[in-house]
Amino acid sequence: MIKYDRLTGKATSVPLGATTTGQPVGQPLQLASGLVLGGTNIRTAAGLTPTRSYQGVYTLNPATGATRDYPLPFADLVAQGKPQYTTAMRAPHSFTQAANGTVWSLVPYYLHLLFSPSVVLAPGLFALDAASGAPTGEIHFFDYSPGSAGPAAGALGYLSPMAAQGNVLVFVTPTTFADAVDGSRVWCVDLATRDANNHPASGSALLTPGGAADEAWWPLFGPTLAKKTGQLYLMTTAIGPTTSPTRQVRILKMQVGSPVTVAPAVTAVLTVAGAVDLPGTPLFDASDGNLYYGTATGRLMKFDPVAKAVTMVADLAATPGVTTDCRGFLSEAGGGVLMGIAADQDSTGSLTTRRAFRYILATGASTTTAVEASDRDPFPGITPILH
Repeated sequence: MIKYDRLTGKATSVPLGATTTGQPVGQPLQLASGLVLGGTNIRTAAGLTPTRSYQGVYTLNPATGATRDYPLPFADLVAQGKPQYTTAMRAPHSFTQAANGTVWSLVPYYLHLLFSPSVVLAPGLFALDAASGAPTGEIHFFDYSPGSAGPAAGALGYLSPMAAQGNVLVFVTPTTFADAVDGSRVWCVDLATRDANNHPASGSALLTPGGAADEAWWPLFGPTLAKKTGQLYLMTTAIGPTTSPTRQVRILKMQVGSPVTVAPAVTAVLTVAGAVDLPGTPLFDASDGNLYYGTATGRLMKFDPVAKAVTMVADLAATPGVTTDCRGFLSEAGGGVLMGIAADQDSTGSLTTRRAFRYILATGASTTTAVEASDRDPFPGITPILH
C-alpha cells in the first residue's frame, strides 16, 4: 500500500503484514467499522475456496494491516426464456453507500446458457455487509425484467461508478446492440421500493443527442451527486461525425423520475465544442461547490455549475516528449486538497511513471510526486483513510 501525505506531497510504502490481497483494483471505500473495502482481480483465497470467479472483494484493517477477501456473489436465473448461470466478468471498481447505510457495487456478469456457446452480458448490482464488507448474497440484474426475454447482447465490459441520491442508486451501462444508435443507458434503482421478489424498482433512459450512430454521446463514467444542491450531473463525450471529426464534451444534469420507474429526465447544461481535453476521471464534487475532473491530456478541469463554465485549473503534463493523462478517480482530504493520479507515457505508449498530484482549492497551487502504482489498475486514485 502507498501512503500519500496530502500536506507534504510525499509518498511512502506501507507493508500490509503477512498477508496481502491478490491484486487490488479500483476505488476503495472505508466502512463505518474502520475497514477499507476494495475490489481484487485475483483473490489470495481463490485456490482454497473454489467458486465461479477468481475476482472478488477484499477488506483491509488500516490499524493492523490484516486483509481478507471474499468471492463475488452469483445467481442462477431465467433470461431470454432459458435457464442461465452467471459469472462475474471482472472485479468491482468502486463502492457506493446509500442513505440507509447499505453498501453496493456493480460489475458486468456473463450469463451462460447451458450447453451453448452463447454468452450474454448484464450489469449485476450486489450488496455488501456495511460492517464486514462481505457480500451478503443479494444481487440484481437490470438489463432485463425477471422472467422476460432477457437482456440484449452488447458491450457491457465497463460499468462506471455509481452515485447515491438518498436510497436511489444511479449508474450508466454502455451501449448494447439494441441501443447502438442511441448510445448508452442511465439507470435509477430505488432500494426502498421492492416487488414481491424483493427486486428494487428501476427506471432508465437512453442518452440520445440525436443524429447518426457515430454522433452518439458516450458516458465514460456515471452520474455525480453535487451534495450542496442535491443535483445529479453526468458527463458525456462525442467524436463525430466521421466525415468531419469533432471532439466535444457535454455536461448534463439529471432528474430522477417520480416514481423511479418513470424514465429520468436528462438535459444538457453545457457543451464544449472542439474540445481536446476529454475526461479521464468522473466529475468530482468538491467542498468549494464546484465539480472537477481530470483529462486524457493531463489537465485538471473545473466545472462551475452556477456560471455553467469549464476552465482549466492545473496543467499536470510532464516534460516534452512524454504524454500525460489523469485517469481513475479524484478524491478530497481535509483542508480542501484534491488528489488524483497522473500517468506518463513515452513516445511508444509505454507507461514510464505514475504521479500522485494534489491541488489546493484555496490557493490553486498544485504539486506532484512519483508513486509505485500498478499499471494493471484500470481505475487508480487516492483514498483518504481515517484511523
